[in-house]
Parts: sequence; C-alpha cells; structure tokens
Amino acid sequence: DDGREGTDFLRIRQLIASGSIAVALGLLEKSSDRTAEWYYLSGVCLLRQGYFAQASQHIQTAVAMEPNNIEYRRAMERMAARFSMLACSIPAARQVL
Repeated sequence: DDGREGTDFLRIRQLIASGSIAVALGLLEKSSDRTAEWYYLSGVCLLRQGYFAQASQHIQTAVAMEPNNIEYRRAMERMAARFSMLACSIPAARQVL
C-alpha cells in the first residue's frame, strides 16, 4: 500500500493515450470515485469505443460537476459539433432507406 487513496486518473489518462481503452475503462469501472474527472475519462473511453450517447452523457455530467473546467467543456463542444455533423447526414441516409 503506497498510502494513496482514490482512482489513479493519471494512469488511466496514460492508458487512453496509448490506446488501451478497454484497460482504462476496466479501471474506471472498478472505481467508486465518481468525480468529474471519472465521468470525463469514462466519456472519453466510451467515445473511443463508439458509444456516443453514453459518452455524451458522461462528459455532460463532468461539465455539470465542474463547469469551469476548460478541458471538459472543450470535449463537450467537440462532441456537440460531431453530433451536429452526424445529424446533418441522417436525413439523406433515411431517403436511401
């Protein structure tokens, strides 16, 4: 025991950066430390796995918990832009069906 408590968010960030999304998400899921950073990092992992709705919810929760956090707000803005681009392509896709 190294005396630290809580989730090792730095390690999880390193795992995400190296592409080890499943491992990072596994560590997050084991944690009961549901801070704004937990929701943000969970949202990033979910986004990388293609779970856009869940990712958006988690990142929005992080922003709600820490509204002045620029990193979380920028991620939410990027997701909103991505969703609006996706929404623009949906009507055309429906016409094909």
